[in-house]
Amino acid sequence: MTKRRKEVEEKLSTMRRDGRESVLVVADFDMTLTSFLMPDGSRGMSTHGMLERSGYFGEAFTTRAKDIFNRFYPIEVDPNLDWDSKFAAMSEWWETTHKLIVEQEVTKKDIAACVKAGHFRFREGVPELLAQLKEREVPILVFSAGIADVLEEIFKQRLGLEGLPIISNKMKFDEEGKLVGFENNTIHIMNKGAVALEGQNLELVKDKSNVILLGDSLGDLRMADGLPNKQQVLKIGFLNDKIEERKEEYLEKFDVVIVNDGPMTAVNELLAPIFA
Repeated sequence: MTKRRKEVEEKLSTMRRDGRESVLVVADFDMTLTSFLMPDGSRGMSTHGMLERSGYFGEAFTTRAKDIFNRFYPIEVDPNLDWDSKFAAMSEWWETTHKLIVEQEVTKKDIAACVKAGHFRFREGVPELLAQLKEREVPILVFSAGIADVLEEIFKQRLGLEGLPIISNKMKFDEEGKLVGFENNTIHIMNKGAVALEGQNLELVKDKSNVILLGDSLGDLRMADGLPNKQQVLKIGFLNDKIEERKEEYLEKFDVVIVNDGPMTAVNELLAPIFA
């Protein structure tokens, strides 16, 4: 659904005119490339959830992680909370969770086991989208407030993909292969616009003027802030939860909104003329 059909059509027309060589896809991961709900109606795991809900690190860890989630998730989806208060809460949520995960001395072998047992699925149409982007040589930058090491393992195990450009929270391991912390500053759902692109990621995006942004939170709208040569951004949002309370705000902020944990196939159809 959209409140600005004419603007969407104009953006798509510009992308078709400029050609797919001008296009970059920037996508959130959790609950954007993946589904919010599983077929049985239960909530799918996020990348943090792969570790927190797996049971792999014992009951005490699982219980503590659940308590932290139950404290902060209502704040994340509260449409009435001001930006500064929500930003502070999300910062605290991520820092608290990462400290708890580090205490478990996680290894890469642990990550692989948690992903293998993970209760999650890619959103319908996502494998096809990724295949189409690869075939048409349109780059995708995965910009996640999750955990980069878990993301890499997910793409490897579930889709056989390695080397996708990912900006996320990267784990740091000691000589024995145990987690001792996270590299650089924490990325959470509210501060993606402050993350500086560098190295290969900057090289990937530097000549791209047309951006297709895929996200499920209002914080994801800032994922394109650091792109140096963007001229327009087509913003596509997935509204998975608290739909009636947040629908109007999403329709105001995103160009197109997919509700009720809808499939990526609708997005694929929308973008097909650009990639033809």
